Amino acid sequence: MRRTNLYLDPEKLRALKMLAANEDASVSDLVREAIDTMIDGRLNERAPADPRTTTMLDDVLRRVDGKRPPLSQDEIDRDVAEAVTEARSDRANRRRRSPSLPRGENG
Repeated sequence: MRRTNLYLDPEKLRALKMLAANEDASVSDLVREAIDTMIDGRLNERAPADPRTTTMLDDVLRRVDGKRPPLSQDEIDRDVAEAVTEARSDRANRRRRSPSLPRGENG
């Protein structure tokens, strides 16, 4: 597990602290639980159209479930860099394919 910082509105933090005290848990426990629930929900509600995305999500879920060893920081950095490069390339390709308006025209 890695440490991270999270910025919250004072009201949200106060609510989290109250919930944590009532449930005999830490604020960190509740935040991790909320993140797990959000990730699981989003992964289950959306069927990725791109097979590469499906493969990547399956790999992440296997690692989270402990079925594969966790990624090293170098592997994470490499995967993020590759994803950024691919997203920029896809965006540039979409721009090339779509007709552009002359500057100053809003269509």
